[in-house]
Amino acid sequence: MKNLIRLGVLILCFQSCVLNQDTAEAETETTATSANSKYIKEILLKEGYEPGTVKVLKDSKCTFVIVNEKTNVNLDPVNFNISDFEEFRMNDLKVYFKYKPLRIMNRCTEASPVELISIVKKVD
Repeated sequence: MKNLIRLGVLILCFQSCVLNQDTAEAETETTATSANSKYIKEILLKEGYEPGTVKVLKDSKCTFVIVNEKTNVNLDPVNFNISDFEEFRMNDLKVYFKYKPLRIMNRCTEASPVELISIVKKVD
């Protein structure tokens, strides 16, 4: 009987140690992810990327615009339809992007035309 009680106590101690270890690992993982996303953000901003949000405009000649979060300006990436940028064509997608302003006639009144150079999804 004493051996059975000791075995039960050992099992309870072992389970509590395993649960504490899992919780500690999850907290460490969350902290590491947060630190990584801050580091990535700093690097991208230093390299000239701008934070923005992809928006879908219905009933407009500009199907997709990117709203620059710093300036709140709508940009019309005229080359957004190429396959390189296909995965970024989603409404309300948070991104970092690089662009070059274009001196051409606007396709729509809602946004200024730009050439998209590079785009990266935000990691939060």
